[in-house]
Amino acid sequence: MRAVVVYESMYGTTRHVAEAVARGLGGLETVKVVSVSAAFDSRYAGPSILTGRASRGIANHLRASGFTMLAPAESFVVRGKDILLLPGEQLRAEAWGRNLAEQLGAVP
Repeated sequence: MRAVVVYESMYGTTRHVAEAVARGLGGLETVKVVSVSAAFDSRYAGPSILTGRASRGIANHLRASGFTMLAPAESFVVRGKDILLLPGEQLRAEAWGRNLAEQLGAVP
């Protein structure tokens, strides 16, 4: 089975999350990371009305295009003016990727 992790990253943080999700999907035959868009995002902690949450809009667009979402849209949290992922967020992204792989039946 194959999977494609699709993302968009303005500052590079979401790329790190996409790569972590791909590592979590590692049980699949082929995992490819592509820079376009995704059903996850990276954002500052706080109410999404203030911080934005691109993943929800992307997931809605994918559903409207006929895709079935394996998991709810997810946000991974960043901090500081350098926009760094909070400690543990890459591990959480890997776990999210493993959960996706399990739902695809790619992990025993």
